[in-house]
Amino acid sequence: MRALAIIMMMISANLFAAEGLNLNVYGLSWHPSPPLTCVANTDQAKQTQPVSTKFSHAPPQPITTSVSCSSDKRGVNPGLGINYTSANGSFVEAGAFIDSASNTAFVSSVGKTWAVSRTNVRLGGALTLFSSETYNDGRVFVAPVPTAIFTFNAADLHVVMFPRVGGVNNSTAIGFYLSVPIRN
Repeated sequence: MRALAIIMMMISANLFAAEGLNLNVYGLSWHPSPPLTCVANTDQAKQTQPVSTKFSHAPPQPITTSVSCSSDKRGVNPGLGINYTSANGSFVEAGAFIDSASNTAFVSSVGKTWAVSRTNVRLGGALTLFSSETYNDGRVFVAPVPTAIFTFNAADLHVVMFPRVGGVNNSTAIGFYLSVPIRN
């Protein structure tokens, strides 16, 4: 909710005419090592038969023949935000998106990037405030987020990394989103 309030304040302050104001279009994530949900597959045709004694009348138990695992994380994370980037690479941004567990996430960041010599790449980081039921048992928290920004003619491609931190985020995630300049 705080991120949404920040967005509304920026809009109501008529910052759309400001140089460096951008629309963030959130979209994709990659989980290199997501938590897996695993299910044991049993073969009902093959069952063990317990040895029958006067002390044991246990029913036959199925044999586990394989285990199948699947990720419970989605890689498509639609959402919108607003970003202001100054000429020296400092930025503030806020937005909302559907996270990889299908919950609404609110984010607000302040950060800094530096240009990599003679390239269209900037590297840096941000302190990011998160609010989502998916992370930290739904409690708001602040985390450092490494950032790489690739500048193209029409937009910037942001690549951010949310590292796995036990009890807060059980899966490393790499996020991708575009930052499109807002022009008069």
